[in-house]
Amino acid sequence: MPDVPGVRKAPTMRERRERSLGTLRTLGTLGTLGTLGTLVLFAAPPLFQTTFHLPRPGEAVATIVARCAPCSWDTPGREAASVKLLVNGKYSQHLLLFRGQQSADYRVGLGRLEAGDHQLTIALDDEWTPQGVAATIDAVRVEVPESPVDQLALAHAPVLHARPDTIRRFTDVPVLSWYEADTLRTPTRLRYGVVFSNED
Repeated sequence: MPDVPGVRKAPTMRERRERSLGTLRTLGTLGTLGTLGTLVLFAAPPLFQTTFHLPRPGEAVATIVARCAPCSWDTPGREAASVKLLVNGKYSQHLLLFRGQQSADYRVGLGRLEAGDHQLTIALDDEWTPQGVAATIDAVRVEVPESPVDQLALAHAPVLHARPDTIRRFTDVPVLSWYEADTLRTPTRLRYGVVFSNED
């Protein structure tokens, strides 16, 4: 992330994600941490795997075009499909596909990546997905936004965690998130918002 005058650096999304892995692993679904720090998350073939090239370093954003079937958020027992994302062989995050059988865009931050080639792997998480629900990944696009403000916002974006008592209950899925930047202040002030489905 480029330096922005007057902005005090806070832990990046990658640093905060790495700090939280210990908490996430207590859910018992994220696999085993290997001796080299690589998470072994699945044995079955992944749904999708691609190598992408970044012309410059920075906070990367992936647009995942995906669908699930048969799934419907308002139908108990087939609400959504849960997929796991790995970047360069390391766990990145889970993503819930809940927009049904028509292809839809899901934008996710991948953290800071260096310039060059990287690999993104997406696999279905059978433990977090209702039986009989399948997921399809149609396409993936990865980019590094050029705007310094976008880079700043991505670097400090909050990491959303599923509460332990909501696992497999499919409640409170995040449906919309955004940020607002007040660049007239020094340092720049960022405010983040998330809208949840809010069943509970």
